[in-house]
Amino acid sequence: MYESQKPQASGSDKCESHAQQWARGEIMGSAQNWARYLSDMPANKMTPIDVAEEALRVLCPLGIQVQVREREWAAAQRMEAFLAVARGSCEPPVLLDCSYEAAGGSKAPVLLAAKGVTFDCGGLCLKRPDEMRENRGSMAGAAVVLAALKAVAHLKVPINIRAVIPLCENLISGQCMKVGDVVRALNGTTIQIEDTDMEGRLMLADALVYGQAAYRPSLVVDVATLTHGVLLATGGGAFGCFGRGEGAWRALQAAGAAAGDRPWRLPLWDYFQGQLVDDPSVDLRNKGSGTATPCLGAAFLKNFVCGEWLHLDVTGVGKLAHAVAPPYLHRRRMSGRPTRTLAYFLDRLSHSQQETKA
Repeated sequence: MYESQKPQASGSDKCESHAQQWARGEIMGSAQNWARYLSDMPANKMTPIDVAEEALRVLCPLGIQVQVREREWAAAQRMEAFLAVARGSCEPPVLLDCSYEAAGGSKAPVLLAAKGVTFDCGGLCLKRPDEMRENRGSMAGAAVVLAALKAVAHLKVPINIRAVIPLCENLISGQCMKVGDVVRALNGTTIQIEDTDMEGRLMLADALVYGQAAYRPSLVVDVATLTHGVLLATGGGAFGCFGRGEGAWRALQAAGAAAGDRPWRLPLWDYFQGQLVDDPSVDLRNKGSGTATPCLGAAFLKNFVCGEWLHLDVTGVGKLAHAVAPPYLHRRRMSGRPTRTLAYFLDRLSHSQQETKA
């Protein structure tokens, strides 16, 4: 299904002229800059509704269908985990449902899901002020997915993609979720909220279940600034990757080599699952009893995914540049990474699918 992990920009590079490669690079750079813009804007200027409007403005003219689902729709679907996060803010939550079809309607799509918290104070488990300053970019996963869709559409990549992106703020109010609350995810799983600052996995749980039930994807990829532990582990030099499926991991490695990003694979052992299910009163805990926070976050999401899956934890890479960065990245500005890696990955995947079909 996947091509080898040679560090090429795409399956079509050998046939491209220098002018075509330049044009491709310009498209990729423009997409990453849009992701930087989305995640770098002040939180009062890039609310969930603002992100939705940006998606409609930029993606619809490229032939991508964008549906904006409002709170009432999410409530009717019983997305309790997502709406629990959104309760603390006066800004209305929305869920973006994007569709790009360029490989024929009968071909199973790739499902992209992303965390879209446009400001994250941590809820009742309040972050420190210096951490909050960066967390206008807690929707970097959403920005990366939207920007990768933009690049794929400009390049006319022959692939089917569905993107499901929950957007909200995680704030404090008399209505916000509390430590000890229990919510039921869309698949019926009961979740105890032990840490309100671990909200991204709650949102993604509902998004992943909805996307798989609605679109029956061939592959699931989620992108999120999920845990601070990835930054501590890599110093911002790489983003964490977890998943099921060796082929998908090798394709992501090759795409990262082409884009200049470093995906680093971390374990997804049953050991971590055991640290999330050791309370007989609920099915899952959103924090767990261990200290390997990136692995626990991935183990949590694994409960909401069937089939082949990649989880990209881009904290330390997708927001501010915490490692030595290329000259075009300012240390106080959002990076927009790994937009190009995801776009290259989808491009590679389309060529692999065509080769398999042939």
